[in-house]
Amino acid sequence: MRNLKNFFVIFDSIFDYTLMAQLSLGSKQWSALESSKQNEFAKLFEEKLKLSYMNKLDLYTDEKIVIKNLEKIKDTRIHLTTHLMKNSEVYEIIYKFYKNKNNDWLIYDVDILGVSIIQTYRTQFADILTKEPFEKLLEKLKQPDEETPKKQ
Repeated sequence: MRNLKNFFVIFDSIFDYTLMAQLSLGSKQWSALESSKQNEFAKLFEEKLKLSYMNKLDLYTDEKIVIKNLEKIKDTRIHLTTHLMKNSEVYEIIYKFYKNKNNDWLIYDVDILGVSIIQTYRTQFADILTKEPFEKLLEKLKQPDEETPKKQ
């Protein structure tokens, strides 16, 4: 696996991991938490997201990424559409940005093949929280992923 620290030096400046954590948990759940629990959840979510992203990237070699479109959704939202290409296969990835209070553009979600990472996590977390207390969700986030991807 690639070195996470080196790789994410670039990503850390453009991904808003805290907002992604908040959106993945849902505003109702998030606002019900003490700030220490919000911070703990955000940190665990960031680690899980990075590890998941790296595991997926390790599946790919010799692909080309092409920027296809930058679409202004509204003054504070843009979508950057990219294509991951290998041979005749094309995978669409849309990076969703928002403009923060400092006028920086930060990523708050990524759609891969039409599936939102945030929505996927929100569904998983909501399912866990209907059956288990929040502490159990934190425990699950601390566990390594069940499956290790295989190189294609």
